[in-house]
Amino acid sequence: MAVSLAEEQRRMKRHPGIVFRDGATGRRPALADGPQIWVLARLFREDRLDRADIRERVVREVSQLMELTVGQVRAAVGYYLAYQDEIDDWIGDLDEYSRQAKAEWLREQELLRA
Repeated sequence: MAVSLAEEQRRMKRHPGIVFRDGATGRRPALADGPQIWVLARLFREDRLDRADIRERVVREVSQLMELTVGQVRAAVGYYLAYQDEIDDWIGDLDEYSRQAKAEWLREQELLRA
C-alpha cells in the first residue's frame, strides 16, 4: 500500500527518528539510521507491548540484539504500535512470498536431479 508523501511527512513528524525509504519491497518506514521497521517488528510483534514492563524488557533485548540504542528501538515500537495492522500485513506478504519462492526453488531442484 503506497503512502502519499504528505502522509509520510505527517507520520515522520508524529514519530521522530522514523523516515521512509525506497527498497525492494517498496517504500517503507525505517529508523533514520537503522533498519526498516518491519525487520524489528518481527522481533517484538508477538510480545504484549501494551504492558509497560514487557515493552521495556523487549526494548532492552532488541536494543542489545540489534546493536541499536534504546531510543531507536522505542521509536520503532511506537511506530509499530501506531501502524501495527499495516506492518503485520507487510510481514505476512513477505512470508507468503518467501514460501512461494522456496516452493519454486524446491521444484527446480527436483527437476535438476531428474
